[in-house]
Amino acid sequence: RLMLVGISMRPKDNEQITSIQYGGQNLGLVGTISNGADARIYIYSLLNPPTGTENLNVEFNNAVDKGAFRP
Repeated sequence: RLMLVGISMRPKDNEQITSIQYGGQNLGLVGTISNGADARIYIYSLLNPPTGTENLNVEFNNAVDKGAFRP
């Protein structure tokens, strides 16, 4: 099993993801792409994630102006 998580945001003040976990396990960064200060997209992965319902925790170095995620 492979879980992929996509996060898109507007890095108005150079916000960055500092930590992302699912069920207490760290996800690895697959890649990122940026369009200056207008948009940044991150893709993270976790091989063999825990089964059942778990929390997805994402931490940033600063408050995010606008953003969305999709597991």
